[in-house]
Amino acid sequence: MESATDLSELLGGNPVQSPAFTPMAGGDPFIAPVSAPKASPPDYSKQTSILRYSVHGLLSTFSIFITVFVLSLSYPRTLILQHIPNTYTAGGVVSYTGAAILGGVAVLTSHILTVFFRSLF
Repeated sequence: MESATDLSELLGGNPVQSPAFTPMAGGDPFIAPVSAPKASPPDYSKQTSILRYSVHGLLSTFSIFITVFVLSLSYPRTLILQHIPNTYTAGGVVSYTGAAILGGVAVLTSHILTVFFRSLF
């Protein structure tokens, strides 16, 4: 290696680091590494609320199904409409008035069941 240049000739006797060098604020990371901040636990509140609203929607649909099923039976329909005048036509079919009353009862019953199911969760 006779043709190799000496390192001291290349540096010219100057220090390797410039005088403007300032160490890192937390110290030298290779000697005393700065501790990383602790990660916060994951936030599952959005997923929980999505699940809650999905269950509420499912229970609302279930309450509508139960209401329609019960009111489609002849005995509850007769109990509701027997004392109200003009709810049946001459042929024994439910009239428009009777259908409106049954519709109102269905909405009210479905709402009551939905509120009851939502109070469970």
